[in-house]
Amino acid sequence: MDRRKFTRVEVHLQVEVSDGRMSLIGCETRDLSLRGVFVYSDVIFPLQSRCLVTLTLTGLVVPIEIKLESRVVRAESNGIGVEFEGIQDLESYHHLRNLVMYNSADPEDILEEEKSARLS
Repeated sequence: MDRRKFTRVEVHLQVEVSDGRMSLIGCETRDLSLRGVFVYSDVIFPLQSRCLVTLTLTGLVVPIEIKLESRVVRAESNGIGVEFEGIQDLESYHHLRNLVMYNSADPEDILEEEKSARLS
């Protein structure tokens, strides 16, 4: 049974993950929700380690970066799952929400989930 509370959408974005000692640069996401992301990587960060996740939205004149304070909650042989704990600014939160909504089969579900997904 999948106990996740938030809809995951399949989105392939450039992502960087840094824990202050090492950084994963040029990685790609598998899926994304309002509360977390799975990042493909050969390097696995320790469970519960805090990290900064930077999602990069390309295809624009100026790429947009969404920076999220995060924590590693899952490790698999092909990557890590991180949970978002905080977001840099309101504009970044809107970009994240819109990204999930526009890639969701049911955007109304995302609006409901947003009520419990508030990031500090």
